[in-house]
Parts: sequence; structure tokens; C-alpha cells
Amino acid sequence: MMNFTQNFKLTLRRMSRKWNIYAVASMIFLIPTILSTILSLVANSIALYKTSADSTSLMMIVMCYAMGLLSDDMIIENQIDINLMQRTMLQIMPYIIASAVVLLLAVFVALPGAYYFIRVARKENASIGQALKLWLKSVPVSCLTALLTFLWGLLFILPGIIKGIAYSQALNIKADNPEYSAMECVRRSNEMMNGRKGKYFLLFLIHSVLLVVIRYGLEYILSYLVVLIVAFMPVIGMLSIIIFSSVIPTLLTLVLNVYYTAFKNTSLAIFYEDAKRSYVDDIEQTLRNVHENGGREDSNPFGGNTSGGSQDPFGN
Repeated sequence: MMNFTQNFKLTLRRMSRKWNIYAVASMIFLIPTILSTILSLVANSIALYKTSADSTSLMMIVMCYAMGLLSDDMIIENQIDINLMQRTMLQIMPYIIASAVVLLLAVFVALPGAYYFIRVARKENASIGQALKLWLKSVPVSCLTALLTFLWGLLFILPGIIKGIAYSQALNIKADNPEYSAMECVRRSNEMMNGRKGKYFLLFLIHSVLLVVIRYGLEYILSYLVVLIVAFMPVIGMLSIIIFSSVIPTLLTLVLNVYYTAFKNTSLAIFYEDAKRSYVDDIEQTLRNVHENGGREDSNPFGGNTSGGSQDPFGN
């Protein structure tokens, strides 16, 4: 199988001169995440404007006070206006709840996203409309994968991670074979990832690190910009500080996230194609060994004929 360097190079070739097209597609599949982020941003901006504390800190202070972890003496000592914070929390709670509910809608676009970027990886014509037709079939696979991963995670963190990786190709298999049941997709993903979990984990880890560097690197740079603006413009208003410290970083992060998500999804789709080819090669080798030993030759578990050699899923 490919190493991550080869994967990245092939990803860049697949996306060559079509970054904007794939970014728009990525943005469509990220609509629930984007809406959730915007709602969270609104809640955070209101909290900052009214209390000078972000929404997370605000909720922690109010909850700690309600549970008795913060005494009245501590509130007075730290000059915290707890009444203002409580009123502000009630005001931002609808945005926070709406953000969580909207984020749940991402389950409907998981399979369409997988379908689309598999076509990108194969250099086929990728249609967003065709992909979105699979929105309803996305729910059983996504929910079953999440449930099984969660149940394994109850045993310990490590089994949950291992099984999460083992089930990671279920959506891709469903995108290739819409007639498969959710359990069948999970089972085949588990089989296909046998011996390939390490490569997927490394690839996913690299993508996660790069995304964190892009996001927090940008926020770090902009935070210094805010400090400079406040230092040289002491009369700047709170609204301007919120815009520079919260709104602008969030919007820039969203734009970068859309482009990088398109790159990451194409890269992971290429991994799926590579893993599937490697898995089919292993099956063919096993069947040849069985045939040489006088056994019966079975069919390719992906539905193809293995007697004529494996087909390059990239079309090269």
C-alpha cells in the first residue's frame, strides 16, 4: 500500500485545477457543521460582549455557582456579576442547543460526502446531486458505526479507537454498494481493515495534526494582531475586539477548513481505493493457494471476478 507521501501526491494530482469546485462540494457537505459553528459563534459573541467571558467560561462559572462550588465570597472577591452571567446564559442557551441539534444533521450528509470524494479519487465525474440522493441511506450506517464504536469504547479507550478505525470504511463500502445493509458494510470494513489499521491511523493522525496547526496557528497569529491593535488603539471598542478576536478568526478558519476538508476527504478516499485493491489482492492470493491445494475457488467479496487479476481502482 501507499505511504502517506504517495497518498498526498496522488491527492494533489486528483485535485489539480479543481480546488474551488471540490471546496464548494465540501462546503455543501459541511453545511450542518458550518451552521452549528455560526450558532456557537453568535452565542460566544453575545457572552463576550455582555460579560467579557466566552460562552464556555460563562457556563462553567454559572454551573459551579449553582452547584455551590463557588461561594458568594469568591464571587465578590473576583468581582463577578453572577446575576448578569445568569441572564446572559439564559439568552445564549437557545443558540447552544440549536448548534448541537443542527450538528446532528451531519449524519445525513456523511454518505453523500463519501460517494462524492470516491468519484474524485477515481477521476470520475462527481455529481453533488447524485451524491445527495443517498442522504437517507447514510443514517443506518453512520448510526451503527457510531454505536458499535461507542460500545467498544465503554470497555476502554483503546478498543474504541481500534474498532473505530476498523469500521472507518463502512461508509465508503456503502457508497460503492448501496444495496448492502449497514451491518454488512460494517462487517466488510472490519475485514478489509485487518492489517491496515496502522496505515489509516497514521494518515488520519497527520491530517488531524495539520488541521490543528492550520486552525490554532491562525488563531495564534490573529490573537497577536488583537494585542497590537489594543496597544496602539486604546480607545477601540469592545465590539471591534470581538470582531478581531472571535468573528474574523472563526470565518477564516471556516474557509481554510472547507478547502482542507476537500483535500482530506480525497486523501481518505484514495486510501480506501488502495486498501480495497490490497484486500482484493490478498483474497486472490488466498484463492490461488486454495486452488493449488485442490480447494474450491470462491467469489470476490466485493462482487468482482478475481480470476482475471485485480483491476486498478484508480483507472491508471
